[in-house]
Amino acid sequence: MCIKVTKLHIVDVLTILIEWTMEGLDLEKAMAQPETTFKVRHLKMGIMMSSVLCTCDSYTSFRMLVGYPLMFTHHLPITVL
Repeated sequence: MCIKVTKLHIVDVLTILIEWTMEGLDLEKAMAQPETTFKVRHLKMGIMMSSVLCTCDSYTSFRMLVGYPLMFTHHLPITVL
């Protein structure tokens, strides 16, 4: 069985990975987690996915930085409780 992967499929997969990454970096969604451990894991995975995606290639980095602007609304430190 041979599966043909086209550029369109790669872009679709990349879009999904970027959306998951942005969800992992969303502070409000992380704070909605029931326990502190889950909040930390949520943000940790978003940070790890963003660092991996930004080191893939220039196109992926460009999509991460331009296509999806940073979602940080808080500039002050917060407590994770």
